[in-house]
Amino acid sequence: MLTGEDLGEYLLVGELAVGGMAEIFLAVQKGLEGVHKAVVVKRVLPGLTDSPSFRQMFADEARIAARLDHPNIVRTYDFRAADDQYFTVMEYLAGEDIAGLTRRLRTSQQVLPLAGVARIISDICKGLHFAHELTDTAGNPMGLVHRDLTGSNVVVTYAGEVKIIDFGVAKTTTNMTKTEAGTIKGKLAYMAPEQIANRPIDRRADVFSTGVVMWQLITLQPLFARNSQAATMYAVMNDPIPPPSEYRPGVPARLDEICLRALARSPSDRYATMEDLQRDLDAFAATQPPLERRWLVTLLESQFGQTRAEAKRAIAQTRELKRNIAIVMRGRAEAVGRPSGRLDITPVVAAMRAIDGEPLHAIGSNADHAPVPQLRSRAGVITIGALTTLTVGIVAAVFLMGSTHPAPKPVRPAVLGKLDIDSEPNGANVFIDGEPTGLRTPVHLVGVVARTHTIRLELPDFDPLEVTLDAPPDQTLRRTFKLRPVDGAIGQLVVRGLADGSSLFVDDVEYLAGEVVALPVGSYRLRVVADRQTLVDQKVDLGRGQQIWELRGNQLVRP
Repeated sequence: MLTGEDLGEYLLVGELAVGGMAEIFLAVQKGLEGVHKAVVVKRVLPGLTDSPSFRQMFADEARIAARLDHPNIVRTYDFRAADDQYFTVMEYLAGEDIAGLTRRLRTSQQVLPLAGVARIISDICKGLHFAHELTDTAGNPMGLVHRDLTGSNVVVTYAGEVKIIDFGVAKTTTNMTKTEAGTIKGKLAYMAPEQIANRPIDRRADVFSTGVVMWQLITLQPLFARNSQAATMYAVMNDPIPPPSEYRPGVPARLDEICLRALARSPSDRYATMEDLQRDLDAFAATQPPLERRWLVTLLESQFGQTRAEAKRAIAQTRELKRNIAIVMRGRAEAVGRPSGRLDITPVVAAMRAIDGEPLHAIGSNADHAPVPQLRSRAGVITIGALTTLTVGIVAAVFLMGSTHPAPKPVRPAVLGKLDIDSEPNGANVFIDGEPTGLRTPVHLVGVVARTHTIRLELPDFDPLEVTLDAPPDQTLRRTFKLRPVDGAIGQLVVRGLADGSSLFVDDVEYLAGEVVALPVGSYRLRVVADRQTLVDQKVDLGRGQQIWELRGNQLVRP
């Protein structure tokens, strides 16, 4: 796709990322009398839209996001489905995520004023409480829970705003597309214990996640993140939770109490609502030295450099925007000394590295405290809210490049491949690069960018499986994965309709007719033998609890 492609009233200026499920573009909304606004467009790749369940999931996320109209939540402006193209249009944010701010403060050996921590978390509480209280058109509570509130999913802007992003894995109790029971979504180091344990969750799960963000903003240290997923999960469920004052002397006992109450492992011991937490934080902030009105703006400028701050604020305030959009829309390559065609983001990354003095980090990465990934490693799927923050820094450089940068080479269209993914047992939820596809195994994925992808399979009563696969260009890669039952997950197999004297073999172990067979959940080969003749030989998937099969003719069926 060439730069300058129109999607109705939106002009795609340059591609920011492309992944296994979507393309992310810097775009402008063309207004009347030459008035234009910078936005971000997420467009689903061809092929995925063939799946009704994926289309429904995409539409559900867009409908929820469009109703989240609050100053502390990133805004969704538009959702379109026409001519087999599905895309959403999001607010452009100029700022930094909290995870990046925390890293920068730790590196510079500075801390946030405690009143500032309370102010940021209070704004998060306001946005989440609005989402939790959201109702449908009939006035019924939607029961919306974010489920993935992390340091990467909160952005502080250069205008001093606090914005929650990425409601892409949000859960509702309405009749929208459901998340399969037992599916874990979100980042483990921020999850509430009940979420990790696959128990029912409500708004108090977001209270816990907010408590993790607050603890880490105070101490500038990770709370639960460990070297492996298993160790992280164990830490969330079992490790002692120290008060912030153990890592930052001088933290008042009252703030320790507020933080630890938000982090209570039992939901009944936590704050019941985000509004309750906000109320206590505001009262605490009132006891602290007052902040300057523009304290957050000043903080970002001091931490991320005057040059970068000015560039981003210039874009946010539309300075230089009109002139550069006009250049793109005229398609006059000579105006900026580079060929027409898709913008190459390589000089953009280089420019931002030079400004930052460090590699550009991808906001919304899986591990806030992991080594900083390269942009290429995050050129995969970006969730509906998180895609907007990918433009932080990149958008500023794109618009302000002008003639001061060498002409980039045109970017070739992405080469696509196909993946056939199956599991034993079937029915596992499939994720690509951390993004839910809305599909369950076996699946045939088309329109997958030919590169390395992370595939995750999740099925209740089985350990999640995560592998990396190289999608071959213009070919189909087929893989089947055997899922391992979680420890202690037991099913009971009952086969009815067997004649006297018949034997039931489960993976070649013989059982008597009518016997209740208790086994770990999983896939098994069942054979029914009578008079030395095999009547049935088939594979079955055994889940938790009692599972009854009946012999009908030469096959076993569920009644």
